[in-house]
Amino acid sequence: METVEIEWIKYNHFFDLWRAHRRDTQLLYVIGDQHHCYIGSIGARDGVQGLGTRYQWQYVQRARSIFGTEESAGQVAYAGLFKKPEQINGRLIFAAEAFIQNHCITVLGPQAVLFDAEDLVEGVEVINRGSLPTFLE
Repeated sequence: METVEIEWIKYNHFFDLWRAHRRDTQLLYVIGDQHHCYIGSIGARDGVQGLGTRYQWQYVQRARSIFGTEESAGQVAYAGLFKKPEQINGRLIFAAEAFIQNHCITVLGPQAVLFDAEDLVEGVEVINRGSLPTFLE
């Protein structure tokens, strides 16, 4: 059994998460923790592109325009940083993402999410610490 340990950091909204982690190339992220939730990862497919490439600032700016607000209105966001093992790979990132997605659906129901969950990966245990999304508490 392999173990992945994730340290979660809570942000008031995605814009703060983006500013803090735009250069990260290995990351889990959660947008929303009760409704309209999206869970994704950076690095699961062994790419070297960071969060800032996935969500280019011009598109983040467009979202602000679409919703007519400077920042997100109450939709919190979380960054999941990999603490163990020291050498994380795409398979383990993918396994952690699938675990978090499936747990979210189990707790909140499919009506609360905006993603199709990845299939769980056998033989990987995920330990969550820090400021957890409410569905992980």
